[in-house]
Amino acid sequence: MSPSQRTILLAAVWVTGFLKVFAALLALALVARWGSRLPRRPIAVLGWCAAVVLTLYGGINVVGEALTASGVVKPSEPVDWKPLLWHLYVWDMSFLIWGLLLALAAWQFTRSESDS
Repeated sequence: MSPSQRTILLAAVWVTGFLKVFAALLALALVARWGSRLPRRPIAVLGWCAAVVLTLYGGINVVGEALTASGVVKPSEPVDWKPLLWHLYVWDMSFLIWGLLLALAAWQFTRSESDS
């Protein structure tokens, strides 16, 4: 791996780490009492955007992996089952669940906003 590739990889790791921490703080802002002190509209919009992105990312991957695991899709290359099943049941499923729970929090936050 060249030094420029290492730099790009390191930058990607830091950016994704930052985004995950930001998404976790956003989820807390949607449900914690201190979140009500923040500007409501930007928090709601960011919450919905993050929920859509995470749900789509997880959902698309889970569907593709489930179709492969069930034999509906026949890949042209041999399947390495251990990583495929790990992604299906753990990694990509966690993004799908994270997105759905974030959507639930954003929905509740938006609903409480319209009630007040």
